[in-house]
Amino acid sequence: MNELSGTRISKSRTAVIDAVDSARRALTSLLEQVEQDGANDPATAAAIASTQEVLDRLAPRSAGGNAFAASARGGDLVFDVSDLLAYFPYNRAPTGIQRVQMEVIASFIEGGTGPRPRLCRFLKETDRWSEVSGELFLGLCAASKSGSDALAKDWIATYDRLDAASRSGEIMPFAPGMILVNLGSSWWLPNYFLQIRHLKKTANIRYVPLIYDMIPAIAPQFCMPELVSGFNAWLVGVLDHADYFLAISEATKRDLIDLAKRAGHEIAPDQIGVVPLDADFRSGAKSGSPPPRMVSGKYVLFVSTLELRKNQLGAIDAWRALINEYGAENVPQLVLVGKNGFLGNKVRERLQADEVLKKRVTLLSGVDDEQLAGLYRHCLFTLYPSNYEGWGLPVTESLCYGKVPLIADGSSLPEAGGGFAVYFAAGSGSELLGKLRKLISDEPYRKRLEQKIAKDFRPRAWTDIGAQIASLVRGWAERTDQPAEILPPLARRGFYYELSAGTSRTLWSGMGSAEMFRQGLYWWELEPWGSWSKPAGGGLQMRIAGDGPARLALELRGLPDKDCDVEIRSGGGDLLAGGVLHGDSVKWLLVDVPAGQEEVDIRIIGSEVGIDPDPQNDRKLGVGLKGFFIIDQVDPDARARFYEAVALGNLHDLSFFRRRIET
Repeated sequence: MNELSGTRISKSRTAVIDAVDSARRALTSLLEQVEQDGANDPATAAAIASTQEVLDRLAPRSAGGNAFAASARGGDLVFDVSDLLAYFPYNRAPTGIQRVQMEVIASFIEGGTGPRPRLCRFLKETDRWSEVSGELFLGLCAASKSGSDALAKDWIATYDRLDAASRSGEIMPFAPGMILVNLGSSWWLPNYFLQIRHLKKTANIRYVPLIYDMIPAIAPQFCMPELVSGFNAWLVGVLDHADYFLAISEATKRDLIDLAKRAGHEIAPDQIGVVPLDADFRSGAKSGSPPPRMVSGKYVLFVSTLELRKNQLGAIDAWRALINEYGAENVPQLVLVGKNGFLGNKVRERLQADEVLKKRVTLLSGVDDEQLAGLYRHCLFTLYPSNYEGWGLPVTESLCYGKVPLIADGSSLPEAGGGFAVYFAAGSGSELLGKLRKLISDEPYRKRLEQKIAKDFRPRAWTDIGAQIASLVRGWAERTDQPAEILPPLARRGFYYELSAGTSRTLWSGMGSAEMFRQGLYWWELEPWGSWSKPAGGGLQMRIAGDGPARLALELRGLPDKDCDVEIRSGGGDLLAGGVLHGDSVKWLLVDVPAGQEEVDIRIIGSEVGIDPDPQNDRKLGVGLKGFFIIDQVDPDARARFYEAVALGNLHDLSFFRRRIET
């Protein structure tokens, strides 16, 4: 056989394998649809099995039992881009977190960091994970960085191509052992951990999040109250579900360990890999960026979202002090670049109240990469007096452009600034003012610092950041045994488990949610009262602690607009309990759990479909679940406590996750 014919055969074989892969994905999609529709009759099952045999003869499955095993496709990492794709319909220009995701994932796709990973997103409309094209993802990233107009037709068309392709494409096939890495901020995605649990149970994947900061829990005064409560609920969820963590700084790693301990979890230091974001953040024009047209004369640059935490007010106060001392004409312009954030209007109000400041402080937003590069290259130096950070991307960005950053010495900022930044004591207005005087007036001093940056600062390429992520995650995976079986969570007798969404602005030991007992994908997100199931019926799984018979008491909520029959069925389909639920009423149903039964696996199914009363939601609703209680049938006092608590409306006092008084 000559080399040419061998090449043709190899290409032909590759084409066969690719075609079989495609057919298997389509068959997987068909199987899920058949099961969902309840049409899994013997003839259909036999036809599907026969088709699987043909495909296996054409291209045998891998040793792992799945044609899409990571080894067969060249990579064991899967990047979840759900968060990123949820950001883009309303925004175009990336902030720090979006830029990190885009650059790191692009470095993998373009082949610089080892085997090419796969990308996926969760589509809540269809309850499925969908594969995302790497090529379309790269195109979207390029379009995002090329402009800031989120309403531009070319931008919308680029996003729509990727969105449509992933929505109409094949179900993402996960092989056992794959590692799902989320480089985004998933805390605001509803039902995210329900989706992670489903993957863990059905595909035995492992989940690794990248933690940027703990700001809402560490410094809640700088955040909206809803963000704080939502973040705390997410923190409990991520502690329950993550197999390994990545953090962007040693400071964030310390905060994560401390907060986990406060919430009753222990994280070993070697369960967190630190990936410093000392990357080359220059994008667009890396050389020869033109002077910015939006400012003139000498200026100091402050790049950040306008919000209290970033401390623009402290910078403005320092500028007013400089003007008072030297006169407005002798003080450089302060240029604030960033979109409006939490209480960012305070910055504008402060400037509007002072005519002199209004002339010496310039606010800019909607600045594209080319303009930002010009602003960096032609400023005197940069300012970043933030009260708290997970890393401090503008600090690294300033160093990338050879400019000295004047920064606070708290949280992670010393890691970002290293030996190249000028520091002032966090919270000290007088020290900030003194360092500003020095940098503004002493040009030789400033030039010496710039020369040090030019000589010694070496930002890492994004391929290096990606390679470190891959090395940390794969190194952890190699030294860690994967669990052979993922067990349902444990429920204790004598306690009430409520499904309400987390609303606490503080953390305590034992904090949690019965959310983790929900199984499958047929649940809507948590609400303050509990959770609606979807029409197909919501699943619950648990192990009940203790010996002897027990009774599972389910607190159900009726449909908002009609009466319906409700059934509680076992995982095998047996009817365990039933009754009538009147519209928007609450009713308890009891399921007996015999002694010796190790696990409870049930499904809550309503006979009718309800319509969400919220006109902004087009959700179709099944039965609602507020929570459940485990009654110990052996202990009559325990039964009495439950019935008494229900009668008196004191059920919350028996909540397993309530905050207890420490003695």
